[in-house]
Amino acid sequence: MRRRKLQLITITLIAGLHCVSGQDVRSERINVSERNWNNLLQYLAPVLKSDGGVGRLYYRAECLTARGDGILFPWLELVTPEKAKTGLAAIQDIFRKEEQVRVTEDRSGIHRISIGDVSYELLRTKIHVLTFTPSEQYNVQEAISAVEGTKEVQSKMRELKLRHPPTVFSGGVVEPAAGLPHLPKSLENVTMDEALDRVAQTFGVLISYGECVSGSGTRLCSINSDYIR
Repeated sequence: MRRRKLQLITITLIAGLHCVSGQDVRSERINVSERNWNNLLQYLAPVLKSDGGVGRLYYRAECLTARGDGILFPWLELVTPEKAKTGLAAIQDIFRKEEQVRVTEDRSGIHRISIGDVSYELLRTKIHVLTFTPSEQYNVQEAISAVEGTKEVQSKMRELKLRHPPTVFSGGVVEPAAGLPHLPKSLENVTMDEALDRVAQTFGVLISYGECVSGSGTRLCSINSDYIR
């Protein structure tokens, strides 16, 4: 597999928005959010890995500051699932002490985890035609950006007064090549959520959607992906 060198990793807060700040309290909140996210992955990874690593996670949490600036992943009381349980039952077992968490599985077999009072209004946005460039077809984060960049999604974000936290990307980009997982050239008449499902299934990843409302009324949302190893 050939790779172009390009810095690509999301630093928005799901596993952490690394904001430049001299405030210790702010930095500590970011560190706690990262630990909370990594802790979740430790519990989820063994179960999702057995199902190809595919999953969707939705959560509503606190913003980093009163202005917004980032989304903090919440602390959750998680437990190791019983050994006899697999798939949906095992994931539900992980969250059995959390009343705010709902775990379901749809006809496509995707496990969906919802934490808190999530608004799905943006995710229900209908996209008439979603076209991917060759690079977007073969790279998960680029594909997510393509979904977010459609005129329908951008229009809905303006309507809902939603914005993204600051992001920086780093990592490697896969060159298109025969035999590698990739999306079709286009998708038609899909919701934003359905398009993200297709991305998760194609690349075998956990895709998360996080949102928060700050004290000043700023609404943030962030979409990220994690490979389950």
